Amino acid sequence: METLYPKEKRGINKVMVFALLAATVLIGLLIWLLSLQPSIEEQKEQILAGALREGTPEFEKLTKEIIITTDAEGTTESPTGLGTIMMSIPASIRNKSDKTISLLQVNLGVVDQQNKMIKSKDVIVVPGLQAEKLPPNDTIKIVQTLDGFDPKADRAMVRWRVTAIKTE
Repeated sequence: METLYPKEKRGINKVMVFALLAATVLIGLLIWLLSLQPSIEEQKEQILAGALREGTPEFEKLTKEIIITTDAEGTTESPTGLGTIMMSIPASIRNKSDKTISLLQVNLGVVDQQNKMIKSKDVIVVPGLQAEKLPPNDTIKIVQTLDGFDPKADRAMVRWRVTAIKTE
């Protein structure tokens, strides 16, 4: 009876070994390519290269011509799955200067009733989804989110501050 069903020795499946080697090489190649990309901070610095920043007379003059108004009625707070609070903050940015703004970076912050900063972040709002440029005497509407607030935190007021400007 043993001769009718001979026991076959199973070897290594060559196709499976080749597929595993190919997948390993592809994953290694993908990791190597991703490591060549500049970091987000480096990309941000490249975008902001040549922008006017705090401390220069041109910056101070232009900053006075940019009006950011928070829409307090439209500001919403939502709980997140992590037990924190996320704020969605709509605002209007008006360019009262005679120059077209091609890049605008602002610092968005939330302060408590003692005017102490709770949370803040820097955001590039132009160019963005709303506008590529901000022409003179024009207004754009934006919505930014800020998350990670403790539910018990005193979120009294939103503060906007221009931190970098590029003009044409």
